[in-house]
Amino acid sequence: MSKELKHIGPGETADPIKDIAAAITAVAGINGHKPEDAEIRELLEEQGVESSEQNIAAVRAAVEG
Repeated sequence: MSKELKHIGPGETADPIKDIAAAITAVAGINGHKPEDAEIRELLEEQGVESSEQNIAAVRAAVEG
């Protein structure tokens, strides 16, 4: 799923949390997939962001709006 998330979405912003949330929202809109914490953790690490529980929660909160 992470490869799909990297290529779908509005593009990069200054906030990697928002970028990841936008990509997750785009994929969920297409196929209904909601990533597990491990997938979010991987995406955070790829963006150079600490994959802490707090950052995972921030991504989930951004997705939920």
